[in-house]
Amino acid sequence: MNKHYNHQQTPLLFHRIYWLMWTPAQIVMGFPGIIEAFGGLQTADIYGIADFIYAVLTVFLMAVYFVAFFSWKLHGWYALMAQLVINVIYAFVSLAVTWQDDAAFALSLVIGTLIRCIPVGIYYMKRKPLFAPKGFDIPAAGFLFPGGAAYQGQQNQQWQPPQNDHPQPAASFDENGERAYICPKCGSAVKPTSNFCIHCGTRLK
Repeated sequence: MNKHYNHQQTPLLFHRIYWLMWTPAQIVMGFPGIIEAFGGLQTADIYGIADFIYAVLTVFLMAVYFVAFFSWKLHGWYALMAQLVINVIYAFVSLAVTWQDDAAFALSLVIGTLIRCIPVGIYYMKRKPLFAPKGFDIPAAGFLFPGGAAYQGQQNQQWQPPQNDHPQPAASFDENGERAYICPKCGSAVKPTSNFCIHCGTRLK
């Protein structure tokens, strides 16, 4: 499976730290939470059951994220984004449920969750194309589902040269006489709607 990915696309130090150090630590620390929340199943307490489901789902998604990034990076990307969303939802639900009993703890949980999840989510949203299989183009890093209407709308837009300091793809013509665009760093063909080169990861817009 590794042959379908260009490992030169692996981005930056933050991803490696979050993937190889932070995530395994969180998985290990998540198991005591699962054991503790298991009591909710025995007492049939609705909040205890919800805590147990959350603990299991969080550890599962983090494990999928960690394992998938060795070979199936895009699957790991989706698992991570789902885990971040679930964390935020759980924090706000906990705030609503425990506000009267322990408002300070619930509020600190929400703030801590947002401080972690929002920057991590933005970081990975912007770099989604770098985790796609080689040859699988994602024209906009922010789209969760690149096959939807938003993707089609962007495909139909006329390409305009980037108005910033990033390297711009050079225009040329292929063997059919159609206009093609070349990555200025690695020389690979790129689509005019691409934000990143799918071969070397160079940002184009």
